[in-house]
Amino acid sequence: MNLRFTLFSAIALALASSCNTKSGSVAQADGGSQTDTLSAYLMVFHQDATHGLHMAVSEDGYTFKALNGGAPVFSGDTIALQNGIRDPHIYRGADDNFYLSMTDLHIYAQREGFHDTEWERPGKDYGWGNNRGLVLMKSSDLVNWKRVNLQFDSISPEYAEVGCVWAPETIYDDKAGELMIYYTSRFGDGPNKLYSVHVSEDYDRLLDEPRLLYTYPDSSKSAIDADIT
Repeated sequence: MNLRFTLFSAIALALASSCNTKSGSVAQADGGSQTDTLSAYLMVFHQDATHGLHMAVSEDGYTFKALNGGAPVFSGDTIALQNGIRDPHIYRGADDNFYLSMTDLHIYAQREGFHDTEWERPGKDYGWGNNRGLVLMKSSDLVNWKRVNLQFDSISPEYAEVGCVWAPETIYDDKAGELMIYYTSRFGDGPNKLYSVHVSEDYDRLLDEPRLLYTYPDSSKSAIDADIT
């Protein structure tokens, strides 16, 4: 599905590879073919009140001004199967394209009338905030976006029992020569662990099955929301 965001047509930001902050993800000037014209930093973030994708810009990387009057740039109910998004991350590749990934999850879906129950599936079986997939978006200009919703429960029979797919981030795997998404996941209501999977250049399909990236040494604890820098 293709989307267009007209607010950016006047901003014409030139941004580069991503770094993480506690409140969201920042795309910053750090290489790429357009570094001579870089003009600002772009931060993406979510808010519980809206479950939409928010953006803010900064000239110095410290003080940010929210775009779109503080309202979501993309409403969660227009891009996510659960009608809400969380944990957005933006990455600028060496090809100067922008790769935007998000958790497909609305934690107040029942209250907002999207679900009859608290979660998509029973919490006793699949845990808090259970979901099945991610929202991926790609753009070459921050104006025109291509979107896909990836559902991990359809990868294989084993993944039918996936309990969550949270907090995705994108990097380039030099060894494999492919884009790689790493994220938090679990099976059923088991412990959260970190997984990785390669994704196509078009950012619209998985190239292999996810593999375990990291598990916390103490099996009674979970590992979530990783950042590779």
